[in-house]
Amino acid sequence: IFATWNVLNSNPGSTINFTNGNTHVSPASDSSYIYAGSTLAMPKKTGSKFYAEFLNYGVQGGLIGIGTMDTLDNAMRQNVDISNNSTYTDFGRAVYRESGNGQIYYVTGETNTNVTMSNNDIQQIAIDLENGKFYVGKNGTWTLSGDPANNTGGLDISSASWYTNNDLFCFVAGSYTGVGSGNYRANFGNGYFGTTAVSSAGT
Repeated sequence: IFATWNVLNSNPGSTINFTNGNTHVSPASDSSYIYAGSTLAMPKKTGSKFYAEFLNYGVQGGLIGIGTMDTLDNAMRQNVDISNNSTYTDFGRAVYRESGNGQIYYVTGETNTNVTMSNNDIQQIAIDLENGKFYVGKNGTWTLSGDPANNTGGLDISSASWYTNNDLFCFVAGSYTGVGSGNYRANFGNGYFGTTAVSSAGT
């Protein structure tokens, strides 16, 4: 059993499309601040380490990362709106923005990876919920001197209140601008981006 995008944890109404067995999420219009969370909650406990990868299938202006599983609709939407620091809330998430300086936003602040994404690039997300570490990468290379297999580098989220105060997490995709951003095909382990087999999947 593999995770999919969760139609019950997403923008309401008709602002977002789910296709290919709910592994492809895309905006139904040029609306800003769409989001979708994933199914199959990731628990915070010993040995909880997770990986997924996402094909950027649209224009720049999206973000990908993790959020708390029990976040309510309006709170999640506010968390995905990362246009400025005033939108940070205690509900929690860490997200990687594909344009600009490749910023990672994680409630308590932001850091730049200086790695940006283009159409058809693959974004990698790894989360170590045992040690409170968040990793991002592009096309097979980790940023921030990251090596999740050896618990080195990455972003330390262990002191963030949203991490310490919650036990269940999910992957999240979203958009902070309109014009077709936030268009992601996920490989949660099934080995496909949409209907195309993934030849470059991580191990």
